[in-house]
Amino acid sequence: MDREHLRQQIATMRQSMFDEGILDQHFIQLEQLERDGIPDFAEDLTALYFRDTIQRLAFVEKEMEKTSYDFEEVKRRLYQLNGSSASIGAIRVKNAVMQAWQFFHEGNIEG
Repeated sequence: MDREHLRQQIATMRQSMFDEGILDQHFIQLEQLERDGIPDFAEDLTALYFRDTIQRLAFVEKEMEKTSYDFEEVKRRLYQLNGSSASIGAIRVKNAVMQAWQFFHEGNIEG
């Protein structure tokens, strides 16, 4: 696969994420920072986001399996996940976290 073909595939996937509402304009701002002289900024921040998200979701999942969970700590982890998702432009994740937050707040653990 030649380099230009690979670039086109990446561009198509990227556009698809915007079209499907997975990413929003915040991600474009991250890319702009990278173009403005901060090498690998978007890549590094996205990698950090995924690492932290995996840890936060694992914690929430583990807490939800308990009969008595730490409401304040789960709330804090969801709040952190909401903020980090918004900051990198992961709008679909942010919206899902807000929905989970609402279910959690209402005591609808199944939701």
